Amino acid sequence: MKRKIPSTVALAVFESAARHESFARAAAEMCLTESAVSRQISNLESYLGIALFDRVKKQVVLTEAGRQYCESVSVNLSEIEMRTASLMSSRGEGGMLEVAVITTFGHRWLIPRLKGFIDSHPDVTVNLTEKAEPFDFKGTNFDMALHFDHSAWREVSITPLFGEEVVPVLNPEYFDLTKIRQPSDLAAHRLLYKRSRPEAWSHWFEIAGLINMQWKTSMRMELYSMVIEAARAGIGIGLVPRIYVLDEIRRGDLVIAFDIPLLHEKRYCLVFPDFRPKSRVTQKFSEWLLAESANATVPDLPGRIRR
Repeated sequence: MKRKIPSTVALAVFESAARHESFARAAAEMCLTESAVSRQISNLESYLGIALFDRVKKQVVLTEAGRQYCESVSVNLSEIEMRTASLMSSRGEGGMLEVAVITTFGHRWLIPRLKGFIDSHPDVTVNLTEKAEPFDFKGTNFDMALHFDHSAWREVSITPLFGEEVVPVLNPEYFDLTKIRQPSDLAAHRLLYKRSRPEAWSHWFEIAGLINMQWKTSMRMELYSMVIEAARAGIGIGLVPRIYVLDEIRRGDLVIAFDIPLLHEKRYCLVFPDFRPKSRVTQKFSEWLLAESANATVPDLPGRIRR
């Protein structure tokens, strides 16, 4: 069946005119005459049966329909451009992968390991974009996401990686460890936590056997990376995922105050859009991630001051 798709030339001209809200500037960018741009836009509007621009004297302004259409057209033209560049540069032997990832997970877990994949697959380009919340893959160029499992995901396939263990960490340079002998001793210090997990410390004290525990003071931060840096700076005691601080613990910059892990219900996972077939490159990256996650066990680190 023939696809109902407008001319790609008309779409490219429209995207340029919409971005500039000017036929003249689009003409200059596309190396066309202004009348040629006007004809392409008129032909596209006739094809769609919808006005994309309001003409006001010598100015053009996007209609609401035109603005919405431009958002989708722009994303897809960008993806076509990137895929084309990738194919040309690799001569069909490699590829490009667009991955959405949670910020701190990307910084702390993925990127330190990513060189292993790149060394094994030098013909593959992996582009990373931060996405803090679940999103709709439609209208994006993402091949996959490294994210949390969540009920908000729609029309996706999910492959679990591993769960999240959260532990209290501190910089021993700033604390007298002889005065931190039991979990209740942490309450005398400033407790750091991530904004989206306001109940985390209450839950941690509960699993440590301390119900309705009250503490001296606390400090909220947007990202786990902020909590980690604040703990390293001696501002307080941070409650953070164990996998994010393995290097700091090995170096002695941080220690786990009490190895009593709080297990969060959410799991890290791979998320794939159902409507987009997995490419050979996506499959390679997924297999590598699954192998890395299988090795994501926590070694017996020396930086734990209590068990």
